[in-house]
Amino acid sequence: AGGRDTGRGGRGADDEAEDVDEAEEVEAVLGAFTRHRSRPLVTQYSDLSARTLFEDPLSRFHLVALLPGAWAELGGRASPFAEADAQRAEREAALSAALRPPPSGPPPPRLPVHSDSERAGLQARAVAVLADSAAALDGEAVGVEVDASQHPTVLTYLGVKRASLPAFVLLDTNRSKAVHVLPAADGGGLPSVHVVVSALRRFVSGEIRAAFASEPEPEVAEQARSAMRVLVGSTYHTAAHEAAVDVLVLFHAPWCAHCTAMLSTLHQLAADHQGDEGLRVCSMKMPGNEADGLAVHIFPSLFLFPAVDVKLGRGTPGEPAPAARPGYPASAAMGKEPVLFTGVDRALPALERFLAQHRRTVHAPLMIHS
Repeated sequence: AGGRDTGRGGRGADDEAEDVDEAEEVEAVLGAFTRHRSRPLVTQYSDLSARTLFEDPLSRFHLVALLPGAWAELGGRASPFAEADAQRAEREAALSAALRPPPSGPPPPRLPVHSDSERAGLQARAVAVLADSAAALDGEAVGVEVDASQHPTVLTYLGVKRASLPAFVLLDTNRSKAVHVLPAADGGGLPSVHVVVSALRRFVSGEIRAAFASEPEPEVAEQARSAMRVLVGSTYHTAAHEAAVDVLVLFHAPWCAHCTAMLSTLHQLAADHQGDEGLRVCSMKMPGNEADGLAVHIFPSLFLFPAVDVKLGRGTPGEPAPAARPGYPASAAMGKEPVLFTGVDRALPALERFLAQHRRTVHAPLMIHS
């Protein structure tokens, strides 16, 4: 009675359900389009705007201008907190660069070091180049203006040094992190509007390819001493998308205090699950580790990559992988779709409940935490 009526041309419950689904889909697309078109061509980066900037499905490509801000003035300094962040980020970047093997793909360009006396003039010109480029692109990419003196950790995240500001970076939030830093013009000046627009379009078309960084792989003996496995850029895909196991990965950053607390909890969870052959508990530090298809912008971010369920027809050879959602690690060709932990409570019992709800492998009863 509730099925499709094919004999008399009537409409059954299945038709009505399809109409509802189509109407909801159209409404969602129109809503996203309206938000996208109502956004200014250039958006100021802030802690509040970061998530909406990088997770809008219609704003995949970004043209980012990194400005010196308070550092543009001779002897200028940011707030004490930002200065401490900047110094710590520079030390960590230098150490990471010393230990890091060459990235796959083309090497990043060598940016010039600007003197204090020329940085103020360059900042004004960079703002104008960003505005004119965004106007010429007219929605092909989101223009983002970042005051690096207020957000110094963005420099480490994007791989740019303070002395090279201002600088332009192209960002693809659907496939990877910052993948292309625009080289300086001849003589060390800023690229022109024509160069910026042309590079962005070549970047969108795939002509400009990513260079992915990776820290050295941990020694086997070092990994064996811990219940939690440490991933780096070169090992991420193989580990996270291992078909037969559920893989829990915490993406963390060294400047993030919440990450430190969550890492400690995850170490305990990994210890409690030792011997559970259906689960891998992993962590991956960012920046310094990148991979094609990896787009994580909020720290800490905890994702579960559930084991492939062959009975559901997922992971069939040749089956196209689902498209990655902005801010999510892209699904592998095996068909794994990551599940993001969104709970406010990050205590061990909450993580155990998250695992129990989403993992697919059979596991033995575990210690119950009160």
